[in-house]
Amino acid sequence: YCHVHSNLVAAVGLAPGHPIVAQNKTVTAVRWDAFKSDRNVKVTGKRKRGGLFLSHNMPMCLIECADGSRYIVKSKVRAKLIEVNERLADDPQLCVRDPAFEGFLCLLHFKAGDRRELDTRSD
Repeated sequence: YCHVHSNLVAAVGLAPGHPIVAQNKTVTAVRWDAFKSDRNVKVTGKRKRGGLFLSHNMPMCLIECADGSRYIVKSKVRAKLIEVNERLADDPQLCVRDPAFEGFLCLLHFKAGDRRELDTRSD
């Protein structure tokens, strides 16, 4: 899922239909370092300077489950990654127990034009 606020900051998490949530799998790790070594995002100021730029279909994180399955979560739009949910490092199952609130994966920041792309995208 991707809940976009009017300030163009979006909370991203696992949708209810995602196999991890739908099958109530046990998540053992949410890894942000699986695809790019610099996921320690340091964002400052009103314009969210310093965020990691994500392009369409770019891998964001890897979710590993107790049954050995692994899921790659990809960005579906162009945006800046401004925050990852640090609580998932200590309690990765939180993304299954409460995916819409405390278990969100990350926060993204859109430009106005990119927000329009999100509104019209069907995938």
